[in-house]
Amino acid sequence: MKQASSLKQRFASATEQHCRRVSAWAIELAKSWNISESDQITLVEAALHHHNWTALPPRSLQRLAHDLRIEPPVGLPEISLSFEKPREADAIETVSMRAQEVLDVFHNLGGSPSARRLAEILDLSNIFDESLEYEYFRSVVPDDDRYGDEICAQIQSRLVLVPAVDFSVVKQSLPVFPTVARQALRATQNPNIHIEDLAGIIRSDQVLAAHIIDAANTAMIGPQERIKDLRHAIVHIGTLAAMRVLVAASIRDLFVSQSLRQIWNHSLVSAETASNIALLTVPEAKEEAFLAGLVCDMGRLLISLAPTYALIRLERLLQNECPTALAEKALFRQDHAQLGAELLKEWRFHDSISEAVLWHHAPERTASKLASILYLTEQATGSCEDLPSIARFHYACQALDISHEQLSQINTRISAPLSALAFAV
Repeated sequence: MKQASSLKQRFASATEQHCRRVSAWAIELAKSWNISESDQITLVEAALHHHNWTALPPRSLQRLAHDLRIEPPVGLPEISLSFEKPREADAIETVSMRAQEVLDVFHNLGGSPSARRLAEILDLSNIFDESLEYEYFRSVVPDDDRYGDEICAQIQSRLVLVPAVDFSVVKQSLPVFPTVARQALRATQNPNIHIEDLAGIIRSDQVLAAHIIDAANTAMIGPQERIKDLRHAIVHIGTLAAMRVLVAASIRDLFVSQSLRQIWNHSLVSAETASNIALLTVPEAKEEAFLAGLVCDMGRLLISLAPTYALIRLERLLQNECPTALAEKALFRQDHAQLGAELLKEWRFHDSISEAVLWHHAPERTASKLASILYLTEQATGSCEDLPSIARFHYACQALDISHEQLSQINTRISAPLSALAFAV
């Protein structure tokens, strides 16, 4: 009984989330068609109830049951199928008469001609969202076009930003990738690097040196004398931890803007979590996983530099509970995973990192175990950047041979040395 109840709750939650997303797409389409604000309000109301059978009046349920040739729901009062009865008697309190008209048209149950335009927008929005929900299955069954790529392309053309954002131009606003960061990346590829060589890289940048010393003092337990010497700091936290702090600190300043600080803090959590998942599943790749986790949301840095009109539209979709990746795809035709992968290639990160970042929302599209690690990292850290997918979750777990129970026990906390790099938000 508990399992059945849990499944019912999950289905109800998924349906509610779907309805909220459909309302968000509907609003964007309505604005592109210059629909009045009052009709936009009606459209949102109808979208939020379009999969809720209790929002249908008994007369409509009877008609629906008759058309489908099924028995009406138990307990439904006997009501004539004629349309002579006044609408007011059938109205449900939680749905306005105007929204009910839209729902009637949407469910092919009749309705006023004036509601047809809104019902058309609702139908298109519903098709678009269901096509996004079906994306995993489309990737494993390429010839399946049940949601119609042509229809979805037409909807996408209405949602996409005009003028389109040229991210090749936006990239020019980014700071140059730090030279010391390149040196730090090369250092991470040498597990046998000597302390003096590592200290030499760090000493070339006083800010980085301060970060390493600060990290060592953060990691201290008990009332000990503060560490002031760089070599002492590296010895105290260990060469491996020092290299992690070095790489993270060399990238940190790219996220210094107030709007990006939360993303950076999440990147630190992702880096640690990805490394911990790799340690359990692909131990030889734990440092690569750490780096991939640290930079997997680098594309969001690029999107933050988009023009104001684009960010306003994006924020509106996010406020209407569209997952980040879906909102980005709708507006930009690409999400932060794609943008981040391109950026990392330009910055000469290893191909294995850029490929994992590219597919970290769709690990089934690559043989890269690193992509599966990043996908499970998002699940373990509670990130909601994309639609939840049980199929993708199972795929990633099988690819890494990790059980759900093992994943639930993964440590997702930032280690003491790295915590010194987190922003206060």
